[in-house]
Amino acid sequence: RTVLALTHGGLATTPPGTDFGGYASQRVRSLRRAVPAGRGPFFRPELPAVLVENSAECATDPSGRRVLPDSSVWVQELAATLVDVALKGRPYVYRPSMTRRPNHSWRWAVPLLAAGQAALWLKVLKPVMDKDEERLAQQDEFVWRAKGIERQRLGIGAPLRPSKENAWRLEQMYEDD
Repeated sequence: RTVLALTHGGLATTPPGTDFGGYASQRVRSLRRAVPAGRGPFFRPELPAVLVENSAECATDPSGRRVLPDSSVWVQELAATLVDVALKGRPYVYRPSMTRRPNHSWRWAVPLLAAGQAALWLKVLKPVMDKDEERLAQQDEFVWRAKGIERQRLGIGAPLRPSKENAWRLEQMYEDD
């Protein structure tokens, strides 16, 4: 469901030795060749192409519609091509069974997936996170002990360790910067 829309279709001057129709068809052919083939090497759909031009310099017909150098109204051609492409596809087929139980075929897997998630959390993720939190607490304790030893060596009082609430507030204050 693709339409090639080639812009600058109102090109007033074409390359020497070509007319507007030949130049436009050459551009369309080269772009169609550039689009990769789908569904095997022998199937290459004929992509519809439309020339479009909406610049202020584009010529207009007496009713004010923008026209290309071959005097075709490009908006009408674009709309007609889009309608053709839309109508060419397969129509939607309503299946009532899908509205009643859309995921009936995999419904049995939901409890297994929930149990798997719970097991993953309890057996893998939670122990790793607990161990990490414990390691961070040990490092924090080591830092405060080292600070205490250093302050004692200098003859200063013990370091004032903030409470958890104050530590959280300080962390929030300096984290926002």
